[in-house]
Amino acid sequence: MDIGVGIIWLILAILVGVYASRKGSSGFGYFILSIILSPLIGFLIALLIKEKKPAIEELKNAKLLFDEGIITEEEYNKKKETLKSKMRPKVTTIVTDENNAKLLASLSDEDMVTVENNIIGLHEIIKFSRYKLMVEKYGEEKFKLLKVNGSE
Repeated sequence: MDIGVGIIWLILAILVGVYASRKGSSGFGYFILSIILSPLIGFLIALLIKEKKPAIEELKNAKLLFDEGIITEEEYNKKKETLKSKMRPKVTTIVTDENNAKLLASLSDEDMVTVENNIIGLHEIIKFSRYKLMVEKYGEEKFKLLKVNGSE
């Protein structure tokens, strides 16, 4: 009898994980939650979470709302910029003298960059906003921007 209950518990926990995964959440996380607490509690929590849509789907929905006149152009553009920042690929760009100025202009404060810190002699991965502050305080010759690691 105990083995049967354990198998049913495991199957229900797997189903909770699959359900949460289809809603855009961590299926494995909900599976573990359901194993530890109970499949019923895991399922109830998964029911309460909002479905996470990919940013591209949200952008399409915003465009439809704009086309139908439900939201203004300003609201649409604001939503578009917010979603575009979410969709920015996490690429690594090596900084060279040729692309330095253009690259610096395109970075947001939240972008992660690799910097050669000549004060302490180490490479650091930091937010671009921190890099700008350090350059402002100590001078550009102390910090060399090596690569852009993309958004976090």
